[in-house]
Amino acid sequence: MLNIQEKKAILFINTNRTGSSREALKIAFEMGYHIILLTDRKGIYQSKEEFKYVDEIFFLEKLKQLNEVKGFINNRFNSYTLKLIISFVDGYVYIASRLSDYFCNNNVMNSKSVLMMENKLYTRYALKDKPYNIPFKMIHNKEDLLTLYNMPVVLKKIRGSSSRDLYFIKEKKDLESYSDLIEKEKEWIAEKCITGKQYLLECMVLDGVVTFLCKVRQWSVKKQGVITDYLLNPYDPINDHDLELLYTLIERFSIKSGHFHVEIIQNEEGTYVIEINPRISGSAMNQMIRHAYGFNYLKEILNLYLNLPVYINQHTYKKRIIYTGHITARKEGLLLRIKGLKTVNRQKGFMSLVIKPGIGTLLKAPEHMGHRYGYVIATGDTSQDAIEHGVSIRNTLQIEVEPISLV
Repeated sequence: MLNIQEKKAILFINTNRTGSSREALKIAFEMGYHIILLTDRKGIYQSKEEFKYVDEIFFLEKLKQLNEVKGFINNRFNSYTLKLIISFVDGYVYIASRLSDYFCNNNVMNSKSVLMMENKLYTRYALKDKPYNIPFKMIHNKEDLLTLYNMPVVLKKIRGSSSRDLYFIKEKKDLESYSDLIEKEKEWIAEKCITGKQYLLECMVLDGVVTFLCKVRQWSVKKQGVITDYLLNPYDPINDHDLELLYTLIERFSIKSGHFHVEIIQNEEGTYVIEINPRISGSAMNQMIRHAYGFNYLKEILNLYLNLPVYINQHTYKKRIIYTGHITARKEGLLLRIKGLKTVNRQKGFMSLVIKPGIGTLLKAPEHMGHRYGYVIATGDTSQDAIEHGVSIRNTLQIEVEPISLV
């Protein structure tokens, strides 16, 4: 353990209330570092007493403006040795990488690589000569949008940072309803809608070599299309085609060392890259990997960026097949209660349960990832067993809401 009196600090740029970004704060604290958190979310700052493992929290409204944050750090933290500046939150990874370059001389993940991964248009151009690229068209204005003919399409903001910046357009007659969106902000691309099985590849690279890779099946059981279900079977072999794809990405995005995740779709015609992100997938991913493989992936990611030894292949552990099922609300309303919480831990295959909202929180039917209100993690002897156990546990939970009166 490090001596906190040495004031060796890790500075985090933003966090979510649950999931990988919040877990990372606690892990870094347990590693012995002084933990500093900058956030532009008033709700996080006003709830700072919930973050017992964060030594200092500051509210900074202009958190995406590089010079503003540089000045704040220079004025506040001269007495600390900043070992790392990092973010695990969508939309903040690049600025954290730039700040770490400047203050920490961090040379693990190239900031230019991070910027390229966050830009969906660059991803398409980087893969333009590869069979796993998806046909696309740049959308600058209403005319570009209305002249789309091959439907359905997925409309994405080029620098979008969440599922809120993604729209599925099924028929040509629906295009007009998105024209105001295009006129307001002109950097969009329309991609051909590819159907098939959807997967997530979590990957760590050391000196150009894939050191850790897991493949997670993901799907939705809801008509809205928001991903709610994940399956990680560590016994499923990684095929050569997936490795070839990853090494292409490593080369095209100039990744020498670092971590990232890729979302892909596979069907009878081949494999297609949906997007690449320079961070661990949010929500329950670190917990899934910990239960499946027996090591803390987030801790090893921090070790990587701190230039400390990374211990991934040295863990001896009986692997588990892991299913995660996210909890959503069927209709909009204020949360009254969740029934079934007292019995879930006695059910077969149960591993863990996370509930995000408190009583009185406004819940909505799922339109994007932000409308997932918790998750169940379960295991089983086979993939089907794990899924059945998890779905059964999730189905015992009944969310009751009070409809909102418009009067």
